[in-house]
Amino acid sequence: MGDNDRPGLKRLLGELIQEVAEVVDFDELEGWTIIDTAEEIDDLWTMEGAAESLVNASKQVLAQVRQRMSTDIEELGSVRLGDTLYRSKPKWERTIIEGQEKPLLEWLGPDLEYAINASDVKITAVRGIAGKRGQDPKVVEATFYFYEKQGDESVLTRLPESRAPEYFADMEHGERR
Repeated sequence: MGDNDRPGLKRLLGELIQEVAEVVDFDELEGWTIIDTAEEIDDLWTMEGAAESLVNASKQVLAQVRQRMSTDIEELGSVRLGDTLYRSKPKWERTIIEGQEKPLLEWLGPDLEYAINASDVKITAVRGIAGKRGQDPKVVEATFYFYEKQGDESVLTRLPESRAPEYFADMEHGERR
C-alpha cells in the first residue's frame, strides 16, 4: 500500500502536526517547549486539542498496523524484527465452567481476597495459589475454567529477546519461522 492509497490519513496527520507546530517551539535545544504568548491558555487549549487528535489518530494507525502485521504473521509465520519476535496466536476467551463457580470460591477459601477483582477471579492468582499449595496450576485451571476460541480473531504477540524461545537466537532480522 503506497502513500497515494491513504491521502486522507496523510493529510490529516500533516494538519495535526502543523497545529502542534504553531504552539510548540521545535528549535528549543532542551526539547519541546510551549511558546509563551499573551494568549497562552488559548495556545495550551489548542495544543491540547491537537495532541488529543494526534493520540487518537496514532492509536487508529497503530491498531491497523498491528492487525495487518497479525494477518501477515498468521499467513507467513513468526518473524524476527530487530530484537523482537513477532508471532500471532488465536484469541481465546477463558470462562469459569458452569457449575464450578461455588467450588472455585470454596477452593480459594482464605485466599479469596487476593484472587478477586471487580468482576472476575484473577487466573494468575489462582495459578499462584495452586503453586503455593503444592498443586499443579494447570490441573487446577483445567478444573475450573474452559477456553473457547474467538472466531478468526488473533492476537499479535511481541516477545523481547529475553523472553523468546531458544530458536530465536539463531534467527536473522526478517527471518520467519
